[in-house]
Amino acid sequence: MNVSSLVQSFFKTLKRLKSLNAEIGDEMQFHLDCYRRDLVKSGMSEQEADARARREFGSQQFHREDCRQALGLRLWEELAADLRYGIRMLRRDRVLTATAVVSLELGIGANTAMFSVAKTVIFDSLKVKHPEELRLFAWEFPGRDQPVPFLWGNSTTTASGNYRSSSFSYAAYRRLAEKRNLFWRSGRHERRS
Repeated sequence: MNVSSLVQSFFKTLKRLKSLNAEIGDEMQFHLDCYRRDLVKSGMSEQEADARARREFGSQQFHREDCRQALGLRLWEELAADLRYGIRMLRRDRVLTATAVVSLELGIGANTAMFSVAKTVIFDSLKVKHPEELRLFAWEFPGRDQPVPFLWGNSTTTASGNYRSSSFSYAAYRRLAEKRNLFWRSGRHERRS
């Protein structure tokens, strides 16, 4: 059974919660009545059979809670009860509520401002003429010939089992910078000068 069907089943159960509670009660009563009838057929009196069936069946409330837990309803009810309790406490202590709301507003606002500034300063203001022409270079090598035990930076495994990395040593960067006229422009296939 996959997760989506479990979630769908859970929400269908929540929609028909009242009828489900009645069905659980009816099911338990059915089993109790069947056992009571079997005891009467075996020669017990009606009162003795009723008392023994109830004693052996156990607490109906316990079985009801067990069924609800198996269906995942208890978790939902406990969450709803916790939310109701939290709302009651927030209504009761208005100063605490105001402090919590203001703290959340300041925290969310500060994070939003920081990320907006970082995006503007770091990503939006690249000092290149044609940022759409930027490329990420990577090099590939066989998995069994990994040059160092741990690569810093971005390292992935290809479908053929080789390693691909976009991390270069400074010496390799200098060699690439010296040979920059060998790289072609995207879409035009002409050498850069």
